[in-house]
Amino acid sequence: MNLIAALAQPPVNFKASSAQDVFSIAQIVVCAVMFLFAFRELRRGRGPIFLYCLLGGFIACLWEPIGNQITGSHRPRVAHRQRRIP
Repeated sequence: MNLIAALAQPPVNFKASSAQDVFSIAQIVVCAVMFLFAFRELRRGRGPIFLYCLLGGFIACLWEPIGNQITGSHRPRVAHRQRRIP
């Protein structure tokens, strides 16, 4: 049996809502401004710690889906349909 086939697969035909699209765009704008601020602080000689924190968060965002897939910590839609809250 193939190990990859045994893992529960996340939904592949997922379409975000328009509210999520608006939030994502706003989040991208805020992150871009924070990176510009971090570069400005670096150029002024105040140290690279703010830039390091932002880069660490960026790496964590990239790693999260990979870690979720490896550990199976995503929740398949089937499990959500089966659970009924009284």
